[in-house]
Amino acid sequence: MNASELLVALAGIDSSRDAGAGGEGVSESRLVSGIEYARAATGEEAKLRRAWRGRRGGGATPLVVVADDPDGGGTLRVLGPQGDGPVRRICADAMLDMVRRTVGMTRLEAVRHLAQEVERLETGGVAGLSVRVLGVARRGPWVVALAAYSAVFAIATWPLVTRMGSATYGGQGDGWALIWQTWYRARHGLSYFSSPVDSGLAWPFGLKIPSAPLLSNVTTEWPTVALIRLGAGGVLANNLVLMGVTVASALAMYAVARRLGARPAVAFWAGLVYIIAPWELDRVAIHLTLSFLAAFPLLLLGIVEWTRRPSWRAGALVVGATALAVYTHAYYGFAAGVVLVACLPIVLVAMARRPGRPRDLLALGTLTAAIAVVAAPLAIAVTFQSAGISQQLNRPLHLTEWALDPRLLLLPSVENPVFGGFSRQVVGDNPVASQTTGELALYLGWVTLALAAVGIWAAVTRRTARLPIVVAGVAAALGFGLALPATVNFPVLGPTSMPVSYAQHAVTFISTPARFFVLLLTAVIVMAALGLEVLVSGRSRRTARLIVAGAIVFSLVELPVWVSGRVVDATTPPPVITAISRLVPAGEPIIQYPSAVNGLPVSADQFFWQIVHGHPLVNGALTGSPEDAVREVVSDPTRAQTPSELALLGVHWATYEAQPVFFPRIPEYHGIPRPEPGFRVVERFPGGSMIMRVTAAPASEIVVLGEGFEAPEGGRVDWRWIIGSHARLLVCATSAGPYRLRMRVRGFAVPRVIDVGGVRVHAPTGGEGVADEVPVRLDRGWQWVTIQLVGSSPVRPLTLDPSSTDGRPLAVEITPPTLLGGPSVGDPQACHAPLPR
Repeated sequence: MNASELLVALAGIDSSRDAGAGGEGVSESRLVSGIEYARAATGEEAKLRRAWRGRRGGGATPLVVVADDPDGGGTLRVLGPQGDGPVRRICADAMLDMVRRTVGMTRLEAVRHLAQEVERLETGGVAGLSVRVLGVARRGPWVVALAAYSAVFAIATWPLVTRMGSATYGGQGDGWALIWQTWYRARHGLSYFSSPVDSGLAWPFGLKIPSAPLLSNVTTEWPTVALIRLGAGGVLANNLVLMGVTVASALAMYAVARRLGARPAVAFWAGLVYIIAPWELDRVAIHLTLSFLAAFPLLLLGIVEWTRRPSWRAGALVVGATALAVYTHAYYGFAAGVVLVACLPIVLVAMARRPGRPRDLLALGTLTAAIAVVAAPLAIAVTFQSAGISQQLNRPLHLTEWALDPRLLLLPSVENPVFGGFSRQVVGDNPVASQTTGELALYLGWVTLALAAVGIWAAVTRRTARLPIVVAGVAAALGFGLALPATVNFPVLGPTSMPVSYAQHAVTFISTPARFFVLLLTAVIVMAALGLEVLVSGRSRRTARLIVAGAIVFSLVELPVWVSGRVVDATTPPPVITAISRLVPAGEPIIQYPSAVNGLPVSADQFFWQIVHGHPLVNGALTGSPEDAVREVVSDPTRAQTPSELALLGVHWATYEAQPVFFPRIPEYHGIPRPEPGFRVVERFPGGSMIMRVTAAPASEIVVLGEGFEAPEGGRVDWRWIIGSHARLLVCATSAGPYRLRMRVRGFAVPRVIDVGGVRVHAPTGGEGVADEVPVRLDRGWQWVTIQLVGSSPVRPLTLDPSSTDGRPLAVEITPPTLLGGPSVGDPQACHAPLPR
């Protein structure tokens, strides 16, 4: 049956009547149950939409326009009853049965039934429906897409697929730290609403891990843990999930493009761009959870479907996509929430234009409540553990160098095998633009942008549905705005705060604006897919195939990144690690040098190899915690007091690995001819690495900059600022009695006075400050000594100098103090007890 035969069959329905011809391209029309069915001369999308607009002419009668589908016999292209909906492909016989079932319904009932059935018939397995594209049947494109995306992942990450159990795509860093974390939690049990103590880190205290933030990673953590418990190693489990989520992201984009009316070949291109975009390939190398992008195309589709017609299916899609974002990564959950809020006016305008407004309002309220329920477990967990995770959540927005420079959208990655050389010539020595990798892998692709422009033009000229373009445009604007630096210096306006600075006040964990680029990437690909569909619609099959093939080939050339040596062996430990397993008695703690703050690549490397040797580490406490402050005191093996302080903490083994470390606060120890007295080298390895025994006698006390201190920005690392009006020193004494705290102090901006354990100290400005010795009486074991600012308030540098970027409240700067004059050495076990809180 074709379109003409359908209209003949409709004429045979007793209640139908002829509605005549007229309007652009409409040759005949029938009215059934208050709905008009018009036959158009062509199924080309742009002309089909013009026929719908011309025939309806602003009238109130619901209109459905049908035309023969050139891609399949016995199928129709159907548009309506809303003209901005997708053009659907439906079996003609099924269409006739659907219309017949509306006989006897009221017009409102018939319209609702029609909208539901048109959607179902297009997406369901309708008997007799066989749409052929690239020579495969209706279900064939899905199989081809799955196989092709898997092959693309294997090629883009080659040779990872041949070494899934022994290598990682990307070396030490967040990826390895995540493998260690998942392996540890698989062994000791998942927890989100409690904070178990990890005795393997932050020796001798152990670390109470705030687990609430990990609830935002369950979509990748649960499958990985399941594979580990089934017997897969941590590396293999990670790689399998990594491949799964990357291919799933591409399939989600494919599905959304198909749902919005794109043919399978066009939808395949959209999913392909999603998987080979420099952003995604760099996420694969950096961070498993951030590589799972599927939530965003599904969320955009859910908003479009809900705006067109609120339904349980559309609502489930919105809620499901939101949940996927919230429980994939905290950044993605926040981004999804921003998109939902920004698209609310679009939904409300659509509701105002439809009948049944009270029912729509009730449905919208139900949807809002469901979304709130989705985020409730994470909100509850974070609230219960707020004290323990405050340091993790209150991150300063200092990574403005990891933010969007608009030039990066147009600049191929320097790691692209074809255009990388061109990019290097263009950027030269530009410190921002030259970093087109990692967090700044923000290239969208010239063909992608061109096709997105076609999609926008087609929506403006009504050659394609406007609603998907509008929703995608909102997401693109949000992604662009949030990815900008916190402050932009405009020629006339001067320094101006950008959206991410306001967002960071609400959710203080944001420190990397570029991560919101995922919204821009997703939205531009959606618009580009619709643009590509417009270009090929109505053309011959051969021409359409050539256009889509050209887009695929060009994207395959301009987008992927290729880094030699990115696949890194992850099962052959360095000699130092094997020496630990061979020489150090079971259960003995170790400090590994260079000793770095938690979160830096060198720390991730040390955590990862703990999977092999299994010994507790002094390293690993959370940044800014008292435990990490203790680690920092013994982080320099060239400091004379370090061996005795390690012995006091019960640490008798240390390693040094000769590796370059590119962080200013981590000293490099290359070329040390011998360790400090108090260390004895047990074994040396080629390149300068060594494993050492701590032979020094335990110190009698140790003093630590516990809370409220930060290092100067670009200043000397042997000074620390007191941030705010008070701070606390953490002190452990092996014997109770009188001591003296020796330190140098200097005030910020004006001379200041501080109270140190009840004794006032004057802090002049400038120079080397003033040396002072403060008498204190200490108990045995760990305790706090409070430093309080007296008679003045902290000052922010940017208050004094608007050109400054330092917004910290600064009061007094001090050198790390030392303890003098204590009684005889007592029991070192006194310093192995838990820290005071």
